[in-house]
Amino acid sequence: RLRGISRSLLIAVGGTGHRVLLDIRQRMIQKYGSTDHVPIVSYLLLDTDEAIFTSNPNFSEAANLPSADKIHTSVHGVDQLRQNLHQYPHLRDWLDPRTLSGDIAQGAGAVRARGRLAYFWNYEKISRRIEEKYTEITKDASKAAAMRRGLQVSEGVTVYIVGSLLGGTGSGMFLDLAYTVRQLLKSQPMLQVVGIFTVPPHTAAAAVDNRPNAYASLLELNHYSDANTEFTAQYRPDQPGVASIDPPFRYTYLVDSSSPR
Repeated sequence: RLRGISRSLLIAVGGTGHRVLLDIRQRMIQKYGSTDHVPIVSYLLLDTDEAIFTSNPNFSEAANLPSADKIHTSVHGVDQLRQNLHQYPHLRDWLDPRTLSGDIAQGAGAVRARGRLAYFWNYEKISRRIEEKYTEITKDASKAAAMRRGLQVSEGVTVYIVGSLLGGTGSGMFLDLAYTVRQLLKSQPMLQVVGIFTVPPHTAAAAVDNRPNAYASLLELNHYSDANTEFTAQYRPDQPGVASIDPPFRYTYLVDSSSPR
């Protein structure tokens, strides 16, 4: 029996995060028979690549995520956005117009700014789904169902954000996603946000062009983990922005992407 499990939301970002999520779901099915048997654990995938809606044949049908748990963070009309960027004050302060070439639908092209733009563009959909997932894992019926299976459910809530810092989607979204979770769930006194990310290995195996993404991501992670630094972002021009001096994650785990496990 697994004891002391916290109510958990696992959010995968990008292709690497997607594969990790499927592996976790497969293991949960092997242990409990179905992911439905552990309703205090829920899953959500964010990706800029529309290929997320294709099932992964390396995992069972049950392990593959249903469409309702996937958000395709696409951006259409990017060329028009570049021409009218002055009309988007919440974007123009950080968004380099040179990255605005072609729609975002089949990945972020390993460009962090495009990954972050996709997050801003789909913020309302993402935030709404996070709140819905939180409600699912914290309702009394979910806790009771888990306890009937011998699980002791703690009062805390843990949100895991999983992905790669090599590509444009994960490295472009991970910080905004962490602070969004903190903002949306700030009423939860026992909230923990945990980041698990792959980084380039100590070999020549990683694409050289992608290593700057990981380097820039780690610089930003270190910067906002400093108590003297404030994170600010405004995701919609008609809504208040997010501001926080807290670090984005309670714990951060960096994994060599060449590791076989």
